[in-house]
Amino acid sequence: MRIKITGQIIQKPASPKPISNHTVYSALLPRLPKQWGEEAHEKERHFCLFTYSNPNVRYQKDEISFYFSSLDEATLHLIASLEQNPHMHFGLYAFEVTNIEAMPEVEDREEILIRGKVLVTKEDHEPVADKAEMAKYLGYYAENKLKALGLPDQVTFQVFQAIPTSTFYAQKGKSHFDNSVNIPGWHIHATVKGHPKSLRALYQIGFGQNVGTGNGLCWSVD
Repeated sequence: MRIKITGQIIQKPASPKPISNHTVYSALLPRLPKQWGEEAHEKERHFCLFTYSNPNVRYQKDEISFYFSSLDEATLHLIASLEQNPHMHFGLYAFEVTNIEAMPEVEDREEILIRGKVLVTKEDHEPVADKAEMAKYLGYYAENKLKALGLPDQVTFQVFQAIPTSTFYAQKGKSHFDNSVNIPGWHIHATVKGHPKSLRALYQIGFGQNVGTGNGLCWSVD
């Protein structure tokens, strides 16, 4: 289940400042089912079963919005938490959630076309060499997640376009990514083939590695 969360900013810095995705991750984790938080910390983040978008701050209008995506259990748990306590902090920004909107689900198909930002490397964290190798490792990480969920794990990717990008995740000294500020990734345009239930689950929990860093949230396109 994927939702768009909109809030009214009640505290902000004197001038617009970027929001690191680590602050978003840290704010979301306590609001999810306890076992989800424990698993996210015990396992590498490429195995995290939820993802989210970079927050969109409309500074002059005091508005903020972002997308959250996960399996229904976690998303409904988050909604209940926000209904009980709508106040959130993302770094220097404090806001009150004013609207939660459910996004359309991906259609039941054996093949979907996706666009979005992903992080994908080889198992040893070395960069992928080309789009074919990127597709191979997207499939590798997807199959590991599907096995853990007890879903059909045979999926294949074909990457048509991959544009380098990066994610502002954490300030130096506050991330396990070699104390770096930005995590390199890719904006991709790709197809995914597999069982419809498996594709729906992947669409909800995110594609690629380190989805807990705000990577992997892709959108189905026609």
